[in-house]
Amino acid sequence: MTRYVRSLRQVCAEEARRLKAAHGPALDVRALRRWVLSGEAGKLKDEQRQQLEVVVKESPALATVLSMREELAALWARSNASREQLLAQLQDWIARAEQSGIRQLQEFSLSLRRYAV
Repeated sequence: MTRYVRSLRQVCAEEARRLKAAHGPALDVRALRRWVLSGEAGKLKDEQRQQLEVVVKESPALATVLSMREELAALWARSNASREQLLAQLQDWIARAEQSGIRQLQEFSLSLRRYAV
């Protein structure tokens, strides 16, 4: 997950700049980056969660990144699945990451390919 987060910093920074231009000072860009990269949206206060939901609705790239992050974390947490099941799920995740159109996801998926052989 650490590698995944590193690969997404640029996506997050680009989207944060774009959203900051649209929302002005009302958007806390540092908090946005922290929320997206930490993966701890469940620990946010109500106001922060609402702001994150607005941002995710306005940014398909961030929505994809967050969704893919949650799916990958869930995939790695499945200890009761067979090796074959995990491999098939990882290959599916990789294929969707490559089709996402998000360069950083595509690059990260290439590094995961060696595990999905």
